[in-house]
Formats: sequence, structure tokens, C-alpha cells
Amino acid sequence: MNSSGSTKLITRNHWYAVATVCIGAFMAALDASIINVALPNLEQQFHTQMNEIEWVSLAYLLSLASTILIFGRLADMFGRRWLYTIGFIIFSFSSLFCGLAPTLSILIVCRILQGIGAALLQANSVSIITFASPKNDLGKAIGFQASAQGIGLSLGPVVGGVLLSFVSWKWLFFINLPVGVIGTVLGIIFLPKDPVVDKRKKFDYVGVLLLIPSIITIIYVLNMGLKLGWGSNLMIICYVIAIASSFLFIKYESKKTEPLVDLSLFKHQPFTMGNITGIMSFIVMYAVLLLTPYYLDQVKHLQVLQAGIVITAVPIGMTISTPISGIMSDHRGPAIPSIIGLSMATAGALILSFIDFTGTYILTCVGLLLIGPG
Repeated sequence: MNSSGSTKLITRNHWYAVATVCIGAFMAALDASIINVALPNLEQQFHTQMNEIEWVSLAYLLSLASTILIFGRLADMFGRRWLYTIGFIIFSFSSLFCGLAPTLSILIVCRILQGIGAALLQANSVSIITFASPKNDLGKAIGFQASAQGIGLSLGPVVGGVLLSFVSWKWLFFINLPVGVIGTVLGIIFLPKDPVVDKRKKFDYVGVLLLIPSIITIIYVLNMGLKLGWGSNLMIICYVIAIASSFLFIKYESKKTEPLVDLSLFKHQPFTMGNITGIMSFIVMYAVLLLTPYYLDQVKHLQVLQAGIVITAVPIGMTISTPISGIMSDHRGPAIPSIIGLSMATAGALILSFIDFTGTYILTCVGLLLIGPG
């Protein structure tokens, strides 16, 4: 009787849980991209060089990427609801400290804490939606979560441009505070209670020690390789650490009965292909969102606010397409919307690749509008 009542409660209120998760996905993604437009401003504020100020962005990405799998495993062991809510709290307080940071070093440390909070949010979001949503709404619900994440990533430069045009860079972080408070309260109220977990499960500490250096060095190489030189001494050291730690991690995890990452999942084609296509779509979107502001600023010489308005074509396209793709996935499966989406993203990237000094704003917006729904 109680179990049935609990199931009905979850089914009836699952959109509240989805909305709560979307807030966290949006906020974590927004902070991954909002800071990029402010880096020149921060360089002047802290009287430093670009190679140092880049760590404000890089520290966030490194801490997020290196801890997200760890928090996913901890959620399997101890439950997702409170870990997700704790993620909101950590993210909110670290955002406050980022805005109050008197030195660059303190700002970077606070950005590391922000990345940890974001990892707690992102590690649990899809699993919470899967548990809370009935099967006939699952595709639509996950679509909204993915859209919230993508829109947050897309709006980062826009919101950053607006804030920098009217107020201090500190508000790039203070803007998270009301959202974090709302998300924390909604998480406590609406996120479904976790099923009974087996507390006898063991945490894979060795796996963590092997995974973190692997991910950090891979992300560092991808971010800094071109600038430092792919053949520089530091890059060679990173290659060795990345290859050695990755090899040892895979070998160790394949023999564990309770691994940090269940590598057998990659034997299932839908799981593997879903991850590959997801990576491809985010590569396209993030590359476009990274390069387009530079094009609009340095080639078209637009003001920050004007450039932000042009970039809104991406989240507009996402907002329109999300419910459509979710409904298609619920009724026909994920293959068709995935193929259509990647095709649209490819077409959008192809159009943008032909924009040069004479490129029109219409052509730019068409390319961005295709990237968004793709």
C-alpha cells in the first residue's frame, strides 16, 4: 500500500523533480561558459597575464571532469537526493566566495570548489530523472534536462556580456546565489526519496587515485597543448601520466567486483554509441560557442551585448526543438531524433565554416539556429 502510494506520488509530481534537476543542469553549464567573456576584464582587474587568468576557467573544468564519476559512484552507494542538494549548497557558497575573492589565487581555489559543486549536480541529474519519471515521459524529461544544460552553456557568453556591460565582473558569480537557494529548497521538497541502498558496497579508492590524474592530464593537454607546444617537456610529461594512469585504471577496474566504473557497460552498443554521439554533439556545440564570440568581437567588431544577442540563436533553437525531440524519442525511440539532430548540427557547422570577413549576420544566425536544435 505504501509502496504503491509512493509510486503514484512520484508519477504525479515527477515534473517538479525534472524542473529542479533542470535548474542544477542549467546553472552548472552556465558557469562553464559565462567566465570566458570576462577573462580580458579579469586580466585587467588582477593585473596579470592571460596564461594565468586562463586558470579561472580551466580550474572549474578540471575539478568538474575529475570528480563527476566519483560522485556518481557515491550516489549509487548513499543515494542521490541529498548529494544533489549538497551540490547546490556547495555551488552557491563557492559562487559567493568567487565574487568576494580579493586575489586571483583565492578566485581559482573557489572555482575549484564551484566545479566540485557542479559535478555533484551533473553526476546525479539523469539518474534522478530516470527514477522519478514514468516510462512514457522519460525521453521528454531527459530532453528537457539536456536542453537546460545546453541552454546554460549557450547563454553563458550572453549573460556574461550583459552583466559586464552594466555591472562588475563579480556579478558573474553573485547571479548564482538566488538560483542556488531556490534549487536547494526545491531539491529538499520535490526530489524523490532514494530507494534503500546497500551500505555494504565498498568505495574504490585505488580507482579514484588512478582516474583523477588521467582525466586532469587529458583535459590539460586538450586545453593547453597548442599554446605550450605539443612537443614541449610539460606536454610530454602529461602524455606519460595520462597514458600510464589510463592503462592502469582500465586494467585495475576490469578485475574489480565493485569498480568505480563498470567497464562491461561499454560492451552494450546502445550505451557506447549513445555516449559517442553525445560527445560529438557537445564538441560541435562547445566549439561553436567558444569560437563565435571571438569572430563577432575581433572580425565583426560587435559590442559584447550585440554579440550576445546574435549568439541567442543557439538557445532559441534548443528551446523550440527540445519538446519535439523528446516526444519523438518517447514514441519512436532515440535513433531518429539523434540522426536528425547530428545532421542539423553538421549542416550548421558547415554553414558557419564558410563565414569570412564578408560573412553576413543572417548566415551566422542560420548556422547558429541549426546548431541549437541539432
